[in-house]
Amino acid sequence: MSLEYCSINKDNIDINENVKFSSIRITWEITMKRMITLLLVTFTLTACAPKIGSEEWCAELKEKPKGDWTATEAKDYTKHCIF
Repeated sequence: MSLEYCSINKDNIDINENVKFSSIRITWEITMKRMITLLLVTFTLTACAPKIGSEEWCAELKEKPKGDWTATEAKDYTKHCIF
């Protein structure tokens, strides 16, 4: 049996480490793209909600069954839409 099969070449180690770090970098880039997309979707959806106290908000809350209102919604409705 020859010892050539058991020897480790420094060049092989460098290539394997480069492949490992390259795959980690690609995984990191994909994760960051997903996080940015999620943040953009979240900001877009929250931007669509009417501002508390606006005419749209008052109209939406007026149509919503009063049993489904939270205490904060009831207080804000009284403060902004009635008075």
